Amino acid sequence: MCFLLLLIVIIIIIALVVYFKKEKFTSEPYWSSLYITNNPDASDYKLFDYLQKLKMNNSNPIWNGIFTNQNSRDLFVSPKTNPVFIVPGIGSIPIYEGSKQVWPSDLETFDKKNMVVPEFGIVNTLYMNDLINALKAIGYSHHNIFQASYNFIDIEGTIVKWCENFKNLIEKQCSLQGFPAIIIGHDLGSILANFFLVSMCPKWKDTYIKSFITINGAIGGCPKAFKTYFQDSKKFDGVKLMMPDPIIYANVPLFSINQIMYTAKDIPTFVEMSPILKRIKESSMKAPGVVVHILAGTGLNTQSSYHYSTSLNDVPDINEPFYSDSKTSLKDYFLGDNTMPKPALEYPIYWTKMQNKHVYYRFFVNAGHVDILSRYEPIKYVVDAIKKY
Repeated sequence: MCFLLLLIVIIIIIALVVYFKKEKFTSEPYWSSLYITNNPDASDYKLFDYLQKLKMNNSNPIWNGIFTNQNSRDLFVSPKTNPVFIVPGIGSIPIYEGSKQVWPSDLETFDKKNMVVPEFGIVNTLYMNDLINALKAIGYSHHNIFQASYNFIDIEGTIVKWCENFKNLIEKQCSLQGFPAIIIGHDLGSILANFFLVSMCPKWKDTYIKSFITINGAIGGCPKAFKTYFQDSKKFDGVKLMMPDPIIYANVPLFSINQIMYTAKDIPTFVEMSPILKRIKESSMKAPGVVVHILAGTGLNTQSSYHYSTSLNDVPDINEPFYSDSKTSLKDYFLGDNTMPKPALEYPIYWTKMQNKHVYYRFFVNAGHVDILSRYEPIKYVVDAIKKY
């Protein structure tokens, strides 16, 4: 009888020792209190390659404890951290009319009332894969990276619902994570993201937003949008929002027809803009009232102006990188990221005079408009901004 009791006591002691020596991620305050099983795919096991690529010496312990052990494939712990919301560039989100994909496509007619985009929040923008995988390398997953998909063809008819969805998703995920959000915008996405931020009250932003990172943002527009609008017959709302703004381009010659010069101030004569789109464009130029990180490429030849022979439907002669005639010589004025000219990329720096929150900026030589999202230096900056600031 005594032997049996002793054996039971020994078994209990061994069980307790095994239990307390077992590694429990939930005991650490950094980790979520929930185990999340999501069967990581093959791409997850390549994340150490991204760590090396980004030269991150201090890898996140999540990878040390899990992905270095191939037997841990069934367990993935998602850290509680600042949720990231990506607002991608124009044309990067597929658009459907029922089951028919209308973008990307060669279709010229669309039924705006029946167009839909992929589920709000789900990341499906392939051209940002390097950035997304870099975020995964520091512990992010589909549980805390989200995409604010939008219909760039019909922004006017969808912007109110888009802002509502964006606000609700941010509030929900910030509540779940316990940390404020980081918004990353690129191209037209920066315009829409900033419009959203400007529309929100300061108290809400102080509660839910940590920072706004704009990467080669289209704030203030670019000459290339004007050419695209007419030459490619893509008279979409998103293209209208990217028209050159007089605040930036002032009296700089942008195009000529029959040798008559026109500037950004003349664009409303040729491009009809609804009151809603005007308000979005004007608001997107204002300071967001949150911490901002401005990342932009520079030093690349960027289209600046166009000569049309008789009509805007003609294929124009392109001035790249600068406009030059007997009256005007701007030289490097239009060296930018090969889509956005330098003065437009620099414009958000003026937000330092419009808000109390910090505005950081960094320019990367020869980083193209989309190429910047696959380069080591900009991606490293974004990762550091998320981890440190």
